[in-house]
Amino acid sequence: MENKNTTQSEKTILQLMEILSEKSDDSKLGEEFWAENGAVAAELAGRLALTPKQAVLLSICLRRGPRRVDFGDIASHLAISNILAMEYSDDINALIRAKYLKFHDAKDEDEFDVPVSVIRSLKNNEMPELPRRTGLSAAELFEFMGGLFEDLNINAILPSDLYHELKDLFSQNKDLGFVTELKALNLDRFTDFMVLTFLCHQLVNKDDDEITYGQIEDVYRHKSVFYEEIAMFKEGSHPLMQQGLVEHVCEDGQANTSRIHLSGQAKSVLLADFHLRSAEKTMGGAHQAGNAHRKDALLYGQERLAGGRTP
Repeated sequence: MENKNTTQSEKTILQLMEILSEKSDDSKLGEEFWAENGAVAAELAGRLALTPKQAVLLSICLRRGPRRVDFGDIASHLAISNILAMEYSDDINALIRAKYLKFHDAKDEDEFDVPVSVIRSLKNNEMPELPRRTGLSAAELFEFMGGLFEDLNINAILPSDLYHELKDLFSQNKDLGFVTELKALNLDRFTDFMVLTFLCHQLVNKDDDEITYGQIEDVYRHKSVFYEEIAMFKEGSHPLMQQGLVEHVCEDGQANTSRIHLSGQAKSVLLADFHLRSAEKTMGGAHQAGNAHRKDALLYGQERLAGGRTP
């Protein structure tokens, strides 16, 4: 039972959230609610670096969830229509950007979860601490990337949002060898950047050097583009292959056109910090049957990977 003599500043974060979630029930978040509970909302907002309205909405999501909360749940809790509940979209999006919530499935954005890491911090009466993004080592950078690609795998983030997250992460760690070499490639095409980054992630984080086309499907924004690029990969005409960055896996001296991986040269430059052994199944300089991966097209291998020297 709540101690009436306890001041708002003495209450735990969960106690404040319980008050707000209870008092907001059937309240429509009208003037009466704010008159009676504004001080509580302000206290919680200050602790979590949120606005009072966002603090209330987070409390409601935790009460109604913590998983698969939708605008219908908020509408039911506040006794308002679904349409009026959608007016809180900007606040929900702000909570997602601040990592207090995440989409259950970013492809439809209908439901959102309170992440386990946030719940753990709230239990400890602490403001959730965002993972450090700057001053990372190469290993820490790839660990962070692994979490982002896992979010993509479970549909918690869209490919376009992941692209911007990766770009931002790399800009904050621009002195790392991997980031420097990746930037030097000038990969202007969205798909080139995403596929190459994914291949690096798979090799470093999962020791996976034989990638099927199904594994890269999630990095594409549109199915039609994915199918077009599969055809280019199979015939060896994809820009990443023409630049000598990606090649078919070699099996018994023959190109397996159903699997791709980083070329040996790309590994030695992009992933130099990890001292990876050159893959035994690389195609190297061998001719890949049935594709247009010509020797004179290995621009990247001739220039960037050779340090600007022409072989």
